[in-house]
Amino acid sequence: MPGTRIIYEETSQTVYFLPPSAATGTPTYVIERLDKTTDDSDRIIASGSATVDSTSLTTTAAAGPGEAMAAKIPMTTTGGAVGDVLEIVSVDGEAELFTVGAIVSNTYLVAEQPLMGTYATGSTVRGLEFSAAFPDATAGDEEYLTGASGPVRVLWQYVLGGKTLHAQDLVEIVRVHDGDVDEAAAVLLLRDAFPDIPARIDGAYPGRLAQWATYCANDLRRKLITRGDDPAKYLMGEQGTHALMWRLVEHASVNGITPGNLEPAQWIIDARKEFAAVWHGLTSGEAGKETADLTPHEDTIAAKPSRKGRGPVFAP
Repeated sequence: MPGTRIIYEETSQTVYFLPPSAATGTPTYVIERLDKTTDDSDRIIASGSATVDSTSLTTTAAAGPGEAMAAKIPMTTTGGAVGDVLEIVSVDGEAELFTVGAIVSNTYLVAEQPLMGTYATGSTVRGLEFSAAFPDATAGDEEYLTGASGPVRVLWQYVLGGKTLHAQDLVEIVRVHDGDVDEAAAVLLLRDAFPDIPARIDGAYPGRLAQWATYCANDLRRKLITRGDDPAKYLMGEQGTHALMWRLVEHASVNGITPGNLEPAQWIIDARKEFAAVWHGLTSGEAGKETADLTPHEDTIAAKPSRKGRGPVFAP
């Protein structure tokens, strides 16, 4: 089954690979057609040096199970983005991967799960992920969409521990149906349910609300496409609008946007919990059985919107 899905006719798409630890040197990639022989000049679609996540940070306090919050990684300069997988390495070489769950700008990162190891001050947090541009011409070629051109794969080559390693990922070109989720309706619903959230987005990130709605809508489409579902089947109608609104609320929360006087870190947890419940209900046929019970808050602050947090961490 293909591991990466590329959206038909969408431009500027990227393929990714996550090695088990930080590679040395410069990794390379080849995007190729598997219906062509290795000596056929048409086999290789694209090739070159992969881009490596350049995140490189240093902790300013101890992190791990012995601390009050085992998922907190203190540092004076933050980097990366929510959802990134990074590696933390102690001064004695102990290391583990973690997924960034939240970022408090120039203060600390929060891992999605508590760290397992103990990391002293001066530990390193670094990026690992490789990426490469997927050719627009291939993404827009209907022969790849229908499968007439045969399977496509990305072949990665990198050095780890002195050994040259290879990894591959099959690619599928898929179509996104237009007219599934109503982004404008989701924004209106957000303004009704949490009027201070769009106001604060407009204040902290002018002009970003519509862009964030589009980003979140595309994210929902990709979630469905990845599992082989038609986005229109789930996202059309009121339930799709409701799901997009909560995805937008979640996205805003990790950018430091909260309703009322709620504490930002707790609101991230609450917003994620509610979106997860709404999404599960929508995609499992159990809509209306959400477990979180959050009451929309009216704006109680006359001050300017909070700018706490790195942002935007998701928005294009």
